[in-house]
Amino acid sequence: MWSKIANFSDRFIAKYIPESFPLSFVLLILVMILSLFLTDTSLPQVFNITGYGTASLLSFSMEIVLNMVLGYVFAQAPPIKRMLVRVAKSLKGTVSCIFWVAVISNIIHWINVTVGMLAAAVLANEVIRNNREVRPGLVVAAAYAGMIPSAIGFSPAIISTVATEGNAFVDIMGGSIVPRSLTSFNPAVLGLSLVLVFGMAVVFALMTPKNYVNPLYVGSSELDCEQEGYDAAEQDYKKDAAKFVTAMESGRIWPTVCGILILAAGVAWFTVGKCGVTFDWINCMLLGGSILAWGNMIKFGKCTAEACKTMWGVVACYPVYACIMKIMTDSGLGGVMSKWIVSISTADTLPVFTYLSAGLVNIFVPSAGGQWAVQAPFVAPAAISLGTDMWKTVIPVALGDCWTNMLQPFWAIPILGICRVKVKEMIPYTFAIAVFAGIAGCLWFGLVFPFF
Repeated sequence: MWSKIANFSDRFIAKYIPESFPLSFVLLILVMILSLFLTDTSLPQVFNITGYGTASLLSFSMEIVLNMVLGYVFAQAPPIKRMLVRVAKSLKGTVSCIFWVAVISNIIHWINVTVGMLAAAVLANEVIRNNREVRPGLVVAAAYAGMIPSAIGFSPAIISTVATEGNAFVDIMGGSIVPRSLTSFNPAVLGLSLVLVFGMAVVFALMTPKNYVNPLYVGSSELDCEQEGYDAAEQDYKKDAAKFVTAMESGRIWPTVCGILILAAGVAWFTVGKCGVTFDWINCMLLGGSILAWGNMIKFGKCTAEACKTMWGVVACYPVYACIMKIMTDSGLGGVMSKWIVSISTADTLPVFTYLSAGLVNIFVPSAGGQWAVQAPFVAPAAISLGTDMWKTVIPVALGDCWTNMLQPFWAIPILGICRVKVKEMIPYTFAIAVFAGIAGCLWFGLVFPFF
């Protein structure tokens, strides 16, 4: 059945769905039209929101670009690359390979979504380049889908927010926080996590095509070929350079000192500054670790330049998605969608309808913080008035924020760039997994949650 769903969506998407950049404008125009008809926002106001919306994710976009660039550079460093190649080659059998890529990615995402995004992208890239029969789009989909269990894992934005004392939503949640013991570590939620982690892996394995030849397979010689290119670049820089310059650019001592310096600063920031595991902190550690792993400033620079070429999608698409998000929040369109679904709910069905509404809103607001800001003012008071435990609305919103990420490429753009895979090659498989996650979530929230 899952193979049929993937094959159908593959044919449909190949024929009717454009690539990520033109698709982002389709979504933008759709949201603009909906805001005009479903809210009191005027046309000039919609264009005004669209205008300032282009700049609303600039800081976040740079964090993502730097995160993925440094992650790519770190993964391409010879010692790290050799380890990843060994792991990729240890996954034998096409079906088994896809299954374990999904399981590993799901578990790492559950522990930390930021690290999971990076690790999954690196793992997928090496599996694609070192396995002759895997389908690149399926491998990327299996790695990317780890975002779904990450939503109810150890460190997602919504769960972290509601567990924080004095957060901005305490008043509308009845004056109390929602601790992790009621969310991530609740037996009902842990059970759902296990269903998603291994259930999705099985679905991906069932969608594995037979007798497929991977066009991106390069084999074991890739590392040597790339290293020769880096060596050639280094030789160009050595010409006519003073000895101390050569030592700083190509020697081992200077990058070792610099790498250790940045890593030590990152440790101090985490322990003394108590910054937490954020995008910014991970970028700091990746910068130091990448310089240290390469041990050569010239080779590090050349690899960084190559990595930047893969990030065009983030640079081009994120301003458009920022407009979509701003229109949804500032025009009140997201609230209209959420409020309507909440209005038809009962105490037991509120989690199910909240989950569905969160999935719908997430297509246009692909940000966990933005998602909770849009839905909390409606679902939290509804939970109080219906007598539903607050965590039973937090979890559906958190998970709903991620399962429909499989239908739009906002978060997939970096991993697609790193793995050199087109969105059309991935979406058929993520579409099928979105169907699975949608059904699994509704059944769990409707049949299991009432017993807790």
